[in-house]
Amino acid sequence: MFKNLKKLLQFFIVATVTMFLFPTILRLVGMENYDFRNISSLLIFLGITASIFSGVIAVIIIYKSKKADRLLQKAAARDGIWDEENLKVQTRAVFYKVLTAWNNEDASLMKEYVTDDYFQFFKKRLATKTEAKVTDILNSIDISETRIICCQDFLNNEKDRFVGYLTWNFANDNNDEDDDSEGSVSIEWGNRQNDVPAQFSEMYHFIRDGNDWLLNKSDNNVGFWNLLTERSIYEQ
Repeated sequence: MFKNLKKLLQFFIVATVTMFLFPTILRLVGMENYDFRNISSLLIFLGITASIFSGVIAVIIIYKSKKADRLLQKAAARDGIWDEENLKVQTRAVFYKVLTAWNNEDASLMKEYVTDDYFQFFKKRLATKTEAKVTDILNSIDISETRIICCQDFLNNEKDRFVGYLTWNFANDNNDEDDDSEGSVSIEWGNRQNDVPAQFSEMYHFIRDGNDWLLNKSDNNVGFWNLLTERSIYEQ
């Protein structure tokens, strides 16, 4: 479900296997005088720590989403712009605009949906794009999940913001004209190299502009710290 959680679980598996094999490996290389009990205890501790850490990430994600849901209900009662379903639609719609602009190498396609700062950032990033276009990009994308993980509703509407989280994948890799291996795509979203993961996770940061929302920042590398630092606020 979450790419970084999967990576941590993989690390935990590797650490666990290593824990059991490490003493044998040391014996094979001639290091027979080590205190294997201490080494094994250390590896057990590292394995448990990794397991706990991965579990904490999952809890943080659930907590952020649930807290945002509660605050959105209060905010929506005061201002209809905070309707949760509308925010999810906003996130998906702007995501498609941004990805279409990226695929067509034309930042103007999403200019009215983003802030000036993001527009300039996007144009600079677009200048480094090297991969070929994907045919029929919109029908090639499958969004599997959309969440609101942060909302900040202030009495001063100019300070309002929210963060949408979504996961997606290419629904049909055959739309890629340069596809030369099963399960791979050539598009380098976010300047990734070929053989990109099958599923992507992204965070879209919106700020309020009157009665509308503008994209101000996007994170296509969702990790522990950028999840942890997002907090929901409801000012009364």
